[in-house]
Amino acid sequence: MVGRFLDVDGLPSGVGPLVGLRLEAATFACQEGFARLADSPTQIRVPRLEAVVERCRLLVPEPAALIEQVGVAEPEAYQAAVNWMDRLGRYEGSRIFRRIDGAGDTVEIDFAAAPRPLAHQPFFTSWPTGISVTD
Repeated sequence: MVGRFLDVDGLPSGVGPLVGLRLEAATFACQEGFARLADSPTQIRVPRLEAVVERCRLLVPEPAALIEQVGVAEPEAYQAAVNWMDRLGRYEGSRIFRRIDGAGDTVEIDFAAAPRPLAHQPFFTSWPTGISVTD
């Protein structure tokens, strides 16, 4: 169990950082959500995420979001910054797929409203055992 699998900050200029992930047949149990992408007044370039998720299990407790985007940009910039492609993934726990907290109001997108259908169940019986994490 980890706080978060991925934490990415923006850049002060140029194109924002792009993180590409290919996840296959793995389990992720993340207390604070799977990914956090953040920009700020000094790092204004929004981080981008392109993920391919195949046969993975992702556990995130309430009230965390699977993907959290925070900063000073307009919501439209965040909407275009994530491309999440799923094939037979299982999402358990929190109902929130993405939370966008930028210059406007906070927007929460739940799994039912995700761009592609995702297999979500609102509970899990326990955290996976046998997982060790070293920092």
